[in-house]
Amino acid sequence: MFLANTPTHANNIPTMFYTKYRPRKFGEFLGSETLSRAIQNSIFSKNFAHAFFLYGPRGVGKTTMARLIAKALNCQKSNLSNLTNTPNLTNSEPCGTCDHCIAIDNGSYIDLIEIDAASNRGIDDVRSLRDKIALSPAAGRFKVYIIDEVHMLTNEAFNALLKTLEEPPPHAVFVLCTTEFKKVPETIRSRCQQFELKRATVLDIVKKLKRILDAEQKEKTPVPELSDESLKKIAKAALGGFRDAETMLEQVVFGQITVDELIALSDTDELAKFVYDIAIKPNTKVALEYLEKTFETGIGAESWTDSFLEYLQSLLFAKVGAGNDALLIDPIKVITLPQISGLIKSFGEARRQIRFATIPFLPLEVAVVDLTEELNRVPPFRVEPESILSAPSSPPNPPAFSIEKLYEAVRPLNHSVEALLRSCKILGFDDDNESLVIEAFYSFHRERLNSPTNKKIVETALEKILGRAVAIKVTLSKQKPASKEDLSDKNIEPIKGVVPPDKIKEAWEVLDGKAPL
Repeated sequence: MFLANTPTHANNIPTMFYTKYRPRKFGEFLGSETLSRAIQNSIFSKNFAHAFFLYGPRGVGKTTMARLIAKALNCQKSNLSNLTNTPNLTNSEPCGTCDHCIAIDNGSYIDLIEIDAASNRGIDDVRSLRDKIALSPAAGRFKVYIIDEVHMLTNEAFNALLKTLEEPPPHAVFVLCTTEFKKVPETIRSRCQQFELKRATVLDIVKKLKRILDAEQKEKTPVPELSDESLKKIAKAALGGFRDAETMLEQVVFGQITVDELIALSDTDELAKFVYDIAIKPNTKVALEYLEKTFETGIGAESWTDSFLEYLQSLLFAKVGAGNDALLIDPIKVITLPQISGLIKSFGEARRQIRFATIPFLPLEVAVVDLTEELNRVPPFRVEPESILSAPSSPPNPPAFSIEKLYEAVRPLNHSVEALLRSCKILGFDDDNESLVIEAFYSFHRERLNSPTNKKIVETALEKILGRAVAIKVTLSKQKPASKEDLSDKNIEPIKGVVPPDKIKEAWEVLDGKAPL
């Protein structure tokens, strides 16, 4: 749906900002200038590959860069029209005025074939492409195949594409685009020049938004006065995506909505407060009121959930030090990785339910209630006093963590692992509240608890008790236990009498099929 007064092309077809102001030259491409120069120089020095692989988050310009590559390869005024091997980088931009450049900008260039792998993902689709690829270009020097969301191809389709990439005709160039780098087989990626397009900075997005506003004013469009601070709000809410920022700006310019009203729908500060109310200090009433206020503005349930999940993804990367640290603002600095993971799972499931729900917002509201009520029942992780943790026989005051509950939860999963736990000392949760610290008195016990099978059993029991994923961290004590009856590396004796087969199996699993030496 287009907004009223949306800008149009000369043929009166409505055009969104992100299409109207798509970069037409490499020099206009913001956010990945180094990458842009590398591609530009490789093409105009005639040292380019027959396949490019562009990957990165949505809305950062992968398809735009793919079309720039097609223009650069087929521009009638570029140095590629000169068949000598002498590079000419003095004019290393597509001209934008020749018939080929104009046709590519208009989407009518016959030698540029764009394929959506989400809807053309089967082996028959790739075979059809292979049958046509041998045909020479109709107008330009190269036929350029842009395959968007290439990770959506089936395994059979990837195998068929691999054959084409291995022996392409000299006139064919592929540009593969994806948001899911790891879902594309290494055999495909290794046959391409790989370029990562990263999220744009707030500064780059603001620069782009100013360009759009200046251009609209020159066209006599009634543009509202927007301060740098307002543009920064839009840029932050876009989470590094040019397209999202341009769409939001368009809502402000043509949708008769203020920046503050718009950002209330997606502002990262508001989302952080929402996370605080459902994960850090759970408040069901306040969290539901936030959702109600959000949906009253008219935003769709699916659209909001998509934005929230993207925010949580960015928060996840920031927490592990691989993203924007600015997202970890004061209210949510203490959030843990298991908490973020739990939110992503809950709202991801709610997102899947929305399309089938009679009331679209109901799955989100149910997710909020489930999360906040669960967290209100299970207090935040903390290290308990040793007097409580080391004395399971005397029940701790609720809501303290109970070791006996852990034993009870492990027992039905594996009796031998329970016995192994009882031979160790449980110290409590670490400073990050993400791991339960267990002290083993013997290296053999530590090794057994650290084995993948036994570790999984204990962590599964912990998740059942606490309602969230918690790891275990097993350390080795410098002291031996006071009791001589405790097991050690050397004094494990065979059990006398008839032992049920299931008990033998459990013990054998604890030992990973090996008896201690």
